Amino acid sequence: DRLRSRGLGDVYKRQGMDRLYKSGAFHKNAQGAGGITVGRSSTYEGFAGWGDEFGNMPWLLHCYWKYWKYSGDDSYAKKLFPMLKDNAQFLFAKMKKNSEGKYEMVDSRSPEYTEELLWNTNYALMSAYWVYKTLLEMNDQFAMNDPMAAQWKEVLSNLASYPTDENGLRISSDQGFEMGHRHYSHLLAVYPYHTLSPDVAEERELMEKSVNHWLNLTKKSGHSGYTYTGGCSMLATLGKGNEALETLDLLYDSKLTSNTMYKEGGGQVIETPLSAVESINYMLIQSWNDKIHIFPAVPDKWKNVKFEKFRTQGAFLVNASLKEGKPCDISILSEKDSVCKVKIANGLEIKSIKDNSGNKIEFSEEDGYYVFNTVKNVEYKLELNK
Repeated sequence: DRLRSRGLGDVYKRQGMDRLYKSGAFHKNAQGAGGITVGRSSTYEGFAGWGDEFGNMPWLLHCYWKYWKYSGDDSYAKKLFPMLKDNAQFLFAKMKKNSEGKYEMVDSRSPEYTEELLWNTNYALMSAYWVYKTLLEMNDQFAMNDPMAAQWKEVLSNLASYPTDENGLRISSDQGFEMGHRHYSHLLAVYPYHTLSPDVAEERELMEKSVNHWLNLTKKSGHSGYTYTGGCSMLATLGKGNEALETLDLLYDSKLTSNTMYKEGGGQVIETPLSAVESINYMLIQSWNDKIHIFPAVPDKWKNVKFEKFRTQGAFLVNASLKEGKPCDISILSEKDSVCKVKIANGLEIKSIKDNSGNKIEFSEEDGYYVFNTVKNVEYKLELNK
């Protein structure tokens, strides 16, 4: 509304992914490989022909996907689906089957680690896994019966495993993580894709080992703002609130400016401060894999906390308080008919769930999460066992 009042409404509508996709710029960036991609940076018109970082477009599409998942507006899904299809086409052109019949990614870059081209980078593999997995989920959810679904399923079933070693996730099949690296391009399956889950014991062990190795080695060289914020979110995903806060606190000593912008090697930027906001949120509430985690990683020193209308996947608005370290006053407003899956403070039991008319709502427990059906525009209050 403020943009429209200033005469900028039409300009605003032309911004972003829809404009760039429709313009054909992303297709031209593919340089004959088919589909769409984008370089590390691009012009306002979307042109960035550098296609050797295969995870750039999936990460961008993941942001679009999150907007859809959090808003619950399926019109965004209909716009996203063809973009994902086109990116899958580009990624498929960058795959080769090995002798075991597994798809590996051809030489590409892992952002900021090295300028060398590396075989089968985790940056590319993790991004491809998320793209194909999401396409199949959307195809089933909306009964699209897309003719490419069989190929997507075959690729996903035979995608090579993420390269690992004794230190956890590697940069690529031919490059371990051996030097400080502010970026977490080899850890996207931990965050933000969340295709590795701390709920699975083997995956949790890999996540912890990988994140700890990245942070410990990077402390010696290369630590900077984006390391602190990403590290905080990953540690919070693992439920390590104290370590998450200690990592985020290091941001105070970095290159924050008085206007809360961040400066490193060039002009002021906003991405690191915005990432810090999500890091704080991640200690209070998380939403991934269509599940809600309330107070999943609150540091011990945060005894009294309150948040209101924090949005999550599934189009839910959550209110919750922490008083003397104990969760209370938890309510969830549903903006569409849906199924809610929620966990409170790493395992606190829910005694009852009531709607805003006082009616008791049936719920079940599945793998540590409480599950109940919701109705659009109805708020649900969660009472915990003392």
